[in-house]
Amino acid sequence: MTRRIKGRLGQPVAPNVFGLCGWSKAGKTTLIERLVPELVHRGHRVGTLKHDVHGFLADTPGTDSWRHAAAGAIATLIAGPDGLALQRHGPPPPPEFLVGLLGDVDLVLAEGFKGAPWPKLELHRGTGPLACPDDPWLVAVAGPVQPLHCPVPWYHWDEIGAIIDLVENIYSLRLKAR
Repeated sequence: MTRRIKGRLGQPVAPNVFGLCGWSKAGKTTLIERLVPELVHRGHRVGTLKHDVHGFLADTPGTDSWRHAAAGAIATLIAGPDGLALQRHGPPPPPEFLVGLLGDVDLVLAEGFKGAPWPKLELHRGTGPLACPDDPWLVAVAGPVQPLHCPVPWYHWDEIGAIIDLVENIYSLRLKAR
């Protein structure tokens, strides 16, 4: 069972959060799409968290939940037989709180959140400066070509097994397939 700690707002937070950061179009989402199936195959319950600096609208104009928000609700949660969706307007809570909303998972892959206090891997295409070179939480860099100034271990982004081994070793995650 995953150990739980309390976040700043008193909500449970999964301690096993691994971040993927980097410049826009560096390959973060693509790597997550490749990591998740292998982590699931290894027996992990995986959640993901995405930071979108550009903003987004997840609700469709005209739906009941959209109408609730248009009427002034700051948060709307819609639950159905196949899942749920939370739409909250205004500034988001701290990342630690958001992780707690993902529920009972073994590992959270967090895309973005460059300044968050959890281990992270930077995706980098091999040219230009790193996005997070001085981040004390930066544990590795991955991409098609090793950057010139790489202060941490580098992985080719096709080394999915090795990257997952890194994550499992950080959190001592060795789960039996369910």
